[in-house]
Amino acid sequence: NFEAFEALATDTALELSDSKEREFKDWQRTTLAEIKDKKRPLKLDPAGASMSFEKGEDLKVHFDERLVNLVRDARQFRALGLKIPKEVDDEVTKAQRYYHSATVLKQVASVYNTMNSSIIPVQFPMLLEEAKRFEQLVADQDKDPFSWEDPPDKQGRLETYIESVDGAMQALRDKNRVLRKAHEANGQLVVRMMNTDLVRQLDRWKAMLAEMRANIEVVESEGTAGTAGW
Repeated sequence: NFEAFEALATDTALELSDSKEREFKDWQRTTLAEIKDKKRPLKLDPAGASMSFEKGEDLKVHFDERLVNLVRDARQFRALGLKIPKEVDDEVTKAQRYYHSATVLKQVASVYNTMNSSIIPVQFPMLLEEAKRFEQLVADQDKDPFSWEDPPDKQGRLETYIESVDGAMQALRDKNRVLRKAHEANGQLVVRMMNTDLVRQLDRWKAMLAEMRANIEVVESEGTAGTAGW
């Protein structure tokens, strides 16, 4: 009957509310402990370097992945109408402020750290200009590190740098994608040519050779040098 259903609904709502409160309290306790952890605190130092080279020469962005989870969790608890403790909220605010910059720099670091393996060796000469510009911009931050928060006399410094290095990264990545596509297309043509009878299908073989040359000419027409390896 309706009274039984109403009682069940009330009990369920209370259980959900209690569960929400328990989960929120557990999250608060765990998060506060991580923030106060002396060895590996869950904090972003605005004055700290945004990225640096590690011993293995990999580029590392100093934005703890746990901060991403912190921002996400705080957003969900706020949506439930729960008040975030000030000590936690301060860290959430800092993480949100630099989240976009950190996301771009992590992409930059990923491209830089995997550059040698993502570029086909024969195409290195074709990407020389783009790779040099990108590497130079990455090296610049090692000479004069960029902090998350700009010094008073250098406002907009990090944002300007991110725009430059992101542009160089996109140029390198886009051109590498175009070259890889052309390389794969010519590779498929080579396989087809190897399976073509030169005596009986000479015209077909010549047509595929012409197609390969046309693919290379398209790349060269866009200003790419160093195609001799093809």
